[in-house]
Amino acid sequence: MYKTLLVEELVKEGETLIKELEKRRLRIAAALWHYIEDLDRWRLIIVFSSLVDREGPLRAYTRIQEVLTEMNPKELSLLARAH
Repeated sequence: MYKTLLVEELVKEGETLIKELEKRRLRIAAALWHYIEDLDRWRLIIVFSSLVDREGPLRAYTRIQEVLTEMNPKELSLLARAH
């Protein structure tokens, strides 16, 4: 059983991130929330259709961070947070 619930604010921020990435013509093949038990934390997994193949993983993370910086979310981050 999950100890940490996937909170509504985190879900909304994830939806906003996906919409903003799509507005920038980043084709997303799939996105899902995955619970990592060892960390007691939810992670948003994003699968790009061709961005990583074309530009590499560093560029993909850079583009995600650009959107996150503009969004200024309260919960969602590329950085791992300690408890």
